[in-house]
Amino acid sequence: MSTSHRSQEYGDTAWSDWAWNADRKQWGKWRMRKGKYEYRWQDPELATQSTSEGNEPEEGAKEEIGPQSPPEDDAIVTHTRVVAHLNQNVGGISENHWSIYLLLEGGIGSVRLNMSAPPGEITGTLSIDGFKYRLTNSALEHWDYKMVSGVTVKMVKDLVYSRGRDRYQFSGGGSGCRYWCYTILQDLETSKYVFEGTYANLWTHLQFRYSKSRKPVDLNWVVGEFI
Repeated sequence: MSTSHRSQEYGDTAWSDWAWNADRKQWGKWRMRKGKYEYRWQDPELATQSTSEGNEPEEGAKEEIGPQSPPEDDAIVTHTRVVAHLNQNVGGISENHWSIYLLLEGGIGSVRLNMSAPPGEITGTLSIDGFKYRLTNSALEHWDYKMVSGVTVKMVKDLVYSRGRDRYQFSGGGSGCRYWCYTILQDLETSKYVFEGTYANLWTHLQFRYSKSRKPVDLNWVVGEFI
């Protein structure tokens, strides 16, 4: 049996992005190999090194870096970047994960807003993490939307929590991250933090599944529920 066939049979996945585990008080990520979950953990004090060239480090280097502490709340956000990630690859087709990055003035890095749930669960957890890079290596596609002048990280965070966007349940199949991102963009537009037409533009890009080696595929995607 070929390696690619075995990967399809077992549903092997790529490593997830780093996420904070409050119980362990560590950064962690996971992947599936041969039907079993594998985890990697990172102590927070090792997350003080910086990356180079503004991008996420290569996989080997990323083990010692992980997310950075979020920047000051008064940091200015210049763009909202919506990213379709390579989350799971079966037969060359990616099951995308979607998240949002706030790009900071001066090119100093980004703040990621990520709604996710552990494997097998539907209750989402919102993580807000700072990074020295602006574009993750797991990005398949991304779209940037200019912010109006003067919007800060705190203003976006306050909006997210005031609208209850930290309380979210995924569908039974674990889908719903793209709807969460769409809702956040809608909130930003109705609050006049981004320009008119932003979330309508994003909507056109949400209708596809993206892969490294194939053209985008039409997708009937599902939504989660705010609770």
